[in-house]
Amino acid sequence: MQTRIYTLRDFTTVISETEKRPNTEKVFNQLKGLAARGLMRPLPDRYGPKGALLFTASELFRARVLMAAIDMGLSSENLAKLGSDLDDKALMERAITDLSAAQPSLWLIEISWIRVPEQESAGVYGNWLRDEVRMRRGAADPLAPDTVSVSGTIEGALYIRFTSIALPLHAALHESEV
Repeated sequence: MQTRIYTLRDFTTVISETEKRPNTEKVFNQLKGLAARGLMRPLPDRYGPKGALLFTASELFRARVLMAAIDMGLSSENLAKLGSDLDDKALMERAITDLSAAQPSLWLIEISWIRVPEQESAGVYGNWLRDEVRMRRGAADPLAPDTVSVSGTIEGALYIRFTSIALPLHAALHESEV
């Protein structure tokens, strides 16, 4: 079976229609910005109509997580760091595959701010959680009392509910394949 490929316009349509977003151009511009900053991974050496970048379905989910982070106020620098922390394709694929289960696990992306000694500002670190279990070995729990990571002091955390935002998109992609 051949892997289906998508353009940014395809992603815009799926997100806008599934989430009933009235401003499709805003969604398209966010996706275009993510692609321009290298935070989305297009297929190498393949282009669609008019030279459009082409993506696999997994990039839709990655982009949607990054869009949620933008909505939560992450700066461009922190967004780039989160993007690199999401580069664990095996974990992303596990989370996407789990969406097909009758009762999918609750997948979260935890964004922690950790103050590293002798640095000007706290750094952002992303981590996958599945049913509240941290998927990266040795990752500190920012909700535990007096938690200090190996890197420094945890100052705060945000959570993106991957399952909640990805499940409707996953269903929409599968409906369009039928």
